[in-house]
Amino acid sequence: MWLELLNVVYGDMTGDGAEEAIVIHDWITGGSATPHVIYVYTLEKGRPKFLWGTTTGDRADGGLKSAYAENGYLVLETYSPEGKRGDCCPVAYIKTRYQLHGKKISVAGKPEAIPLPNKTK
Repeated sequence: MWLELLNVVYGDMTGDGAEEAIVIHDWITGGSATPHVIYVYTLEKGRPKFLWGTTTGDRADGGLKSAYAENGYLVLETYSPEGKRGDCCPVAYIKTRYQLHGKKISVAGKPEAIPLPNKTK
């Protein structure tokens, strides 16, 4: 197993006016699973400083839809396993906002379940 860089997204997640980097990696498992690893970095004295990291599930079982900064929060959208039609086919995703405080992170507000458009029609 290894990590492969998928994307880097920038945005202010701490409310200090400076952008942090959300580094998203594909976790290559050698099989069909597609989990992700997410690291968040800031700059301190011109050098990257690790703030937080997490992993996501596989596809319709908590897999990553997107990660971005919004209004001072880190937002992770992960596919919900509720009602899924197999690992390939989630019917909703969960939007969770996180607030970073130094090395600590907490969920801000209640995660939202958002239905995906029905692709069978």
